[in-house]
Amino acid sequence: MFYESAPEMLLKQIRTCFELENLKLNHKSKTQAKVVISPHAGYLYSGRVAAHSFSALAGESKRDTFVLIGPNHGRGNGHVVVSASSQWLTPLGSANINASFSNYLAENFDIISANEQQHSIEHSLEVQIPFLQYCFKDFNFVALLLNDQSIEVSTELAGILHKVSKDLKVNLQVIASSDFSHFVPKQVAEKKDIEAINYLLDFKTNEFYDYVLQNNVTACGVGPMVTACEFARLDGAKKSKLLKYSTSAQVTQDESNVVGYASIAFY
Repeated sequence: MFYESAPEMLLKQIRTCFELENLKLNHKSKTQAKVVISPHAGYLYSGRVAAHSFSALAGESKRDTFVLIGPNHGRGNGHVVVSASSQWLTPLGSANINASFSNYLAENFDIISANEQQHSIEHSLEVQIPFLQYCFKDFNFVALLLNDQSIEVSTELAGILHKVSKDLKVNLQVIASSDFSHFVPKQVAEKKDIEAINYLLDFKTNEFYDYVLQNNVTACGVGPMVTACEFARLDGAKKSKLLKYSTSAQVTQDESNVVGYASIAFY
């Protein structure tokens, strides 16, 4: 439903996303994002925006583990749920989970529990994996779903990830998975989404969270975005950039009812 099932077609689909945006992967880049926000719709609709996020993750700095943080679109128990699997499988092959890091989170922090069933039916993180497989030959990851997207839990999770990364001496790159406004006119989506994004770019997570709630910005991954922005700040990020914003109207040509997508990087 979200991307091609045949490996060669999936590779072509992802490659086309980069080509249409004139993006190249520079694994020797000195400008490498610590944290990105990436959309999770079907690749036809949001793949070109997502390509900007993954391009920003490439660089010369050492990376140990990607941490993927997304919303749970279904109902689930527990504040934050980590995948208990050892690997996930896509048409491009298997992707390995950092089991020791994942287990450490589940065993040492009350807000985090392991539950593979919730991950098995959720798409927000799964759609990020083929992009990672396309961009990076060797990687492992941790998968976290937020059932509780409150500002308190989202902020606490950022602190936990930062502390554990230092305690275990693991160099993390964080990917928050979220789309922005859903099923509103294009002008409404653009206005609300950009205003909300500007708070993230200024590392103002409380203001971002309040704006989203007060203005009914129907972004599905508010919690993951707060966690990502807070982790970036704690990890020493000083700069941020909106790499690309677009809506589904780019594909559907229907401006009366769109979904917004953004690629944001923190350096």
